[in-house]
This record gives sequence, structure tokens and C-alpha cells, in this order.
Amino acid sequence: MSFEKQNITMTMFRLAEKLPEDVLELFNEKTAGKLDNVGNEEQVGWTSGRGLLETEINEETCIVGGHILLNLRFAEKKIPASFMKELCKKEELNKMEHWGVDRISNKDKKEIREGIKEKYLNRFPPCVSGFEIAIDRASSMLYLGTCSNAKVNYFIQLFESVTGVEPIKVNNEELAFQYYQDANKSNALDFAFSFPNVNFAGVTNDDPKSMGRDFLTWLWWLSENREENKTDFELCLDGSMKLAFMFGGQGATETTVNMGLPQKSSEVKSALMGGKKLCKTKLIFAKDLKQWGFTFNADTFGFYSLSLPDGEEMERHSKFEERINNINEFNKIIKLFYFEFCKFVLSDDYADKEKMLQTWTAERESY
Repeated sequence: MSFEKQNITMTMFRLAEKLPEDVLELFNEKTAGKLDNVGNEEQVGWTSGRGLLETEINEETCIVGGHILLNLRFAEKKIPASFMKELCKKEELNKMEHWGVDRISNKDKKEIREGIKEKYLNRFPPCVSGFEIAIDRASSMLYLGTCSNAKVNYFIQLFESVTGVEPIKVNNEELAFQYYQDANKSNALDFAFSFPNVNFAGVTNDDPKSMGRDFLTWLWWLSENREENKTDFELCLDGSMKLAFMFGGQGATETTVNMGLPQKSSEVKSALMGGKKLCKTKLIFAKDLKQWGFTFNADTFGFYSLSLPDGEEMERHSKFEERINNINEFNKIIKLFYFEFCKFVLSDDYADKEKMLQTWTAERESY
């Protein structure tokens, strides 16, 4: 997902330390190879911020608006799925006719498929894909243009091996840890054990602690109880909703509601009353004339289709710097609301506040 396009899908990271001065040279040593050299194995490497085919990494190609912009590229040869399907079908029919049978085993099908790949694979050019990485060295923030868990985990290992710097994912545990540090809590290392499993329904279930779903459901409550919002930002939910148990429960483990006003539906109220918590929905933060709209997955702490406030700059470098500044502000907004959530659930009168949440669940209007 490009950080220069209108909507952004991303995962946020904090860099554990400053990047080395020669970081672009380090990336340049691990650039993606020539596409002509792509064989049967996937080829992985870095390319410039200008595209997946430019492998020269330097300040001219990778510094935009004062920020680092790179791509991580994946290249592998593939036979198009539709063509592979027809080739397999033809070969299987030939085998059945030759053997005088009306079906063949899965083992034979696998051998046919492998034989076709060996015969035809090198006739096709490699398929190229990738995702962008934007780095603000001043704030030590890194934004990764994907929310795929597999890609995120792969990126973390690869980035640290190249730069020697650990990218720390911004998620529930990281933000809670930051809160404890900022609040000078003595049990900062044991913060996970200090967080209650927020009970929005007054019923017990076998769900383990689910900080992300608690946070998102709390944001939902906050959006409908604006007098409780201590920040300068307006907050609202806008779009489909997905509620779920963490590891299942009695009845359906997930409830997804779309169209109309999902938050007012009887299905959503029933899900809440049954102990389910919100795990994915669209949110909007707004202040003055600036607005951030995005879909938030509380389980992965991934941000999808993030729309930034309208910009004023037209030139590429100035426009990109403006967009990174807006993303940095978005990161601060997430942190601000998460700290408010921490204050709420860790307050001395939390028992009374939890009853307030349960009253909200029970008395919500629905139809």
C-alpha cells in the first residue's frame, strides 16, 4: 500500500533506537536481484521508494520530504492459476484415457501438477509484489504498508538483520507499557497482569484478557457518551461491525453486522449482552477541519484504508512530508485515546465505572 495514495493500510512501529547514519548503504547491500535471475524460489530484496523495479537505493531515490521511503519486493515465477487449471485438467484426462480409469488419485494429481510446473514455469516472467516502508527519523516512527501478520513478522526479522535496529510494533502491550512508564508505575514490567478483563455485559465467559477488544468496545461506549471524552477530538463509529469472543463461547463465536446503522441493531445489542466485544469497525477522529477515517482491527492493531486530512501541498516532497506529519498526528491520537482507556480501567473507582459500562450495554436503544 503506497503512502502517497489517498488511502493507506498500515502497521505502526516505534524504532528502539536511532538508525545508523549509513542506513541507506545497508539497504543498498541487500537490494532485490535482477528479475532475470528469479528461479523456482521466491526472491526477496529492497528497492527504492520510486517503485519495485528500481534497485538503486540512495538519497535521490529514497529520501522524500526528508523521510525514508523504501519498498520490500517479492518476486517469483508463477503459472497463471486459470492456465494451470486447464493444463492439469488436460493432463489428467490424458492419463485416465491412457490408464483406462474414470478417476485418478490425489497422489497422481500432485505428480501431474509438479510435472507441469517443471515443464512450463520458466516460460513465464516473474510476478512482482511488495509493500512500502516509510520512516520518520526525527520521531523514530516507522510505518509499514501492510497489516498481514505473516508479512509483518517477516519484515521485523529482515529489517533488524539489515539495520541492527529493532522495530517495536505499536499494539496493546506496547501502548500499555508506555502508559506505565509515563505514569511512573512501579510495576511497569507486570502491566499485563494489572489490566482487568473489562466486563461490558455483567455476564462471565471463558474469554481470556483481550485488551484490544476492550479498548475498541470502550471507544464505542465513549463515542455514545461524549461527556466522558476528555480529549479535544470528536470520535464516532461509521460502518460495519464485527463482534466476537476471543476463543469462542456458547453459540456463535462471531457476529458481523452490515448496512444501515449496525450499532443500533438488535443483533449487535444481543451480541453485547452475550459477552461479545467489538473487534473490528470503522472509526473517525475529527478536530476542527481535520479528520482521520479508518477501519481498525483490534486483534492485530492494524489500520485499514486510513484517509488523512486534506492537504494543501502540491509538490511531491512537500506533499509527502505533509502526509507523514498527518500520520504522525494520527499515531499521537491513538496513543492519546489508549492512555485515556488505561486511566479508565486502572482508576481506583473502576468497579463503579464498569457498572456504568454494563448499564450502557443493557439500556442501549436497538431495533
